[in-house]
Amino acid sequence: TARTLDDGRGIAATVASIRDLNGRGAFHVAATEGKIDVCKYFVEELGLDVNVTSCKGKFRFLPSQFPVSMEDDEMCTHECVSAINVVFLIGDTPLFHAAFENHLAVVEYLLDHGADPSIPDERGYTVLHCASQEGHCEVVNLLLSKGIPVDPDSFVGTPLNAAARNRQEKIVKILLEHGANPNKVSDSIFSPLLVSVLTESLECTKLLIKAGADVNASTPSGTTPLSVAAHEGLTDFIKCLLEAGADPNVVNESGRRPIELAALFAKRHDVEILFHATSPIPYMPDWSVDGIISFVKSERFKLRDEELSSNRFAEMKSKGGNAFKKNEYLTAIYYYSMAMEMNPLDATIFSNRSVCWLRRGEGDRALHDAQVCRMLRPKWPKACYREGAARSLLNDYAGAADAFLEGLTLDPGNEEIEKALWEAVESMKKLHCSDKKQ
Repeated sequence: TARTLDDGRGIAATVASIRDLNGRGAFHVAATEGKIDVCKYFVEELGLDVNVTSCKGKFRFLPSQFPVSMEDDEMCTHECVSAINVVFLIGDTPLFHAAFENHLAVVEYLLDHGADPSIPDERGYTVLHCASQEGHCEVVNLLLSKGIPVDPDSFVGTPLNAAARNRQEKIVKILLEHGANPNKVSDSIFSPLLVSVLTESLECTKLLIKAGADVNASTPSGTTPLSVAAHEGLTDFIKCLLEAGADPNVVNESGRRPIELAALFAKRHDVEILFHATSPIPYMPDWSVDGIISFVKSERFKLRDEELSSNRFAEMKSKGGNAFKKNEYLTAIYYYSMAMEMNPLDATIFSNRSVCWLRRGEGDRALHDAQVCRMLRPKWPKACYREGAARSLLNDYAGAADAFLEGLTLDPGNEEIEKALWEAVESMKKLHCSDKKQ
């Protein structure tokens, strides 16, 4: 019982102080499990704070373990360490955990007893983002009935972005009915409409267009919903977007129009659809469906494409670095991803993107890029360091230590790697001791 846990400070203080390795308290666990009776006990008997946050004031992995001087030379080498705190400080409330697990009764109880649904975590992520992403319609409706803002921004954009990204058509409809802005972008890149095309949700696309989404809204480098649809061969999306007024003459970041993308990927039917809406392209000698398909296979097109790609690669890499310096990590990820399409064998791009994922707290993706980086440059100490940092974020301290050790073997005098290695070893010891106590 709770009384047996009393260490002399009183039951409430003792229970409030209990935390697991992820910084969750007993209240968070009860909400996660949908234990409404336990939640009532915490609120009504112990008087615990209904808005208590997880991991408040502690790191999942100390920022000193990711020294900024190990970053790519192009990437803000003397940036203040505190800039990465946001990745490791979480700050979720019990309400967040109940909403994530779709425990409607617990959500309702917490709201009725003072839970604040507008409190964001350290990345700007709110309960509405969480419920929208997971597709919990009743929870979303309940939250919106409390009059909370429908368009709070976060590291994944607005709740509408989160719903579109996860193909949650019902949630998209609910949010739009409550006034969500279909044209609000995430980190200056992705509109909800572009996200819906990328995730191939035609129903979300139609709902957003009906709500007034700008079909010609582009990313900073020129990608439009129509160019994405043409690139991916999404015929139904192409038709839908053209009917809504999408401009087929817009050039994307690679200097290509939608019709060229369709031809390049052998989507003849899509070329035929786009042909009637596209203005003739001056450098194409034969303006016909067959002529366009033939031209994109020609040596002339390849030479032109190589020249454009070379210039664009340098531009995308530079823009990625500039975005990183401004802490616009999603923007940087976008540009690095574009650069990867042009040169998938450049290890520094994977290294840089891995750091961006790390700063956003997305360990799995950071690890993936770090491992690709190591595959491309096996003897590069920084690649080992990238993998170690990613594994540390995932609490895989043994794997992190192995990666750091290999990096230190390649570069014995590297103080940053050595420090990270010892800190990973210490974290591994603490984790082992904690497991033994349990």
